[in-house]
Amino acid sequence: MKEFRRTVFIIITLFVISSCSSKGELRVQHNLDTHIDHGAVASLSVQPDERVKKSESVQEAVRRLHSQLFNRLVSEGVFARVVQAGEAATYDVQVRLLTASEVSQGARILFGVLAGANELALQVDVFETASRNLVVSFTAKGESASHPLSSENDMDDAIREAVDEVILELNS
Repeated sequence: MKEFRRTVFIIITLFVISSCSSKGELRVQHNLDTHIDHGAVASLSVQPDERVKKSESVQEAVRRLHSQLFNRLVSEGVFARVVQAGEAATYDVQVRLLTASEVSQGARILFGVLAGANELALQVDVFETASRNLVVSFTAKGESASHPLSSENDMDDAIREAVDEVILELNS
């Protein structure tokens, strides 16, 4: 009986601990053939995928994602400058929001970890503007913590995790 209680306690502890932090994931479809010129200018486009239901929360996620990418692509040294889509640039970075699932704070308080996590998935395609050659293509996912008392349980945390994955891939 002691063995059973200890096993149950360990399983519950692992479940609670694993839901206390956010995480990201990356899946590459087209490997980076050439190195990105980190001194170059890139144009950035962030749009919801056509299969994503257009809602206010999706539009807000697109705005937040665009803002984080716009700032961090320069501050993390991926590109020297980032401009809006359509402006002259060496690279064209196209980001499509594939999924955005946001859990309300009320649901998180009522249902705890069972309410789930905020999740975000995006497709990133980087082209050389002049030749239209695909440089790299990948899917990045971000997930917030699902625990209601965690400091990483907001949609911004899911976005940060996805952006972290994008930056790591483009800096490699």
